[in-house]
Amino acid sequence: MIKKGYVYIIVFSLFVAIGQTLKSRFYSNEPINKIELKFLTLLLTFLIPGLFLVRYYYKKKGNTLEVDVRKSKISWSAVNEKKESQSGVMFFKEGFLRIDNKKKIVGGGFLTDFETTDICNQQNISNSKIAKSPPAFDFTRITELKNGILEAEGRLRVGEATKKIETIVYKKGNTLTTNLVLNCNDWNIVRIDGLNRWLELELTIEIVIESPYSPSI
Repeated sequence: MIKKGYVYIIVFSLFVAIGQTLKSRFYSNEPINKIELKFLTLLLTFLIPGLFLVRYYYKKKGNTLEVDVRKSKISWSAVNEKKESQSGVMFFKEGFLRIDNKKKIVGGGFLTDFETTDICNQQNISNSKIAKSPPAFDFTRITELKNGILEAEGRLRVGEATKKIETIVYKKGNTLTTNLVLNCNDWNIVRIDGLNRWLELELTIEIVIESPYSPSI
């Protein structure tokens, strides 16, 4: 699938060439063959350098796949001291996956949008350290164990705590799914529901790749 940058430069080049050609057609008495030549010259003048610039940009940026933040989500579930549970959904603000020349996923980075989660409406949480520093994580290394199953290493930040994580990621089509269970004391997650402190927080992370899983240069 052609990348957006190439589409933009093609549309822009056509727009400029057609606009200038129409201007010449209606405001001058130039012959048709000269106008056609002018159109082709303008098109190539903008298109060729533009394509090289876009190619250079993507090479410099590296092979990445954008995350569809509208479909990706983190489903969370917390258990308090009375073994009562609460749950909700959190969405992403941004995210990307890195791939190598063999089109294998090798890493990525993700930032959540804390304002999208219903936990914000709970008492005291919107002013907490977690709300001021929304959860984020990155995969520094991803190894494919077998078809559809990946082993990931990276770092997870929750509030002021950042720790190394290791998890199994399941890939199905354009969707990656993994599950993390956090001890709230270890992570200094101090959410209190009434008089009951959270003991455990479980995160089910579902990442949907925005573009088809086949990079193009």
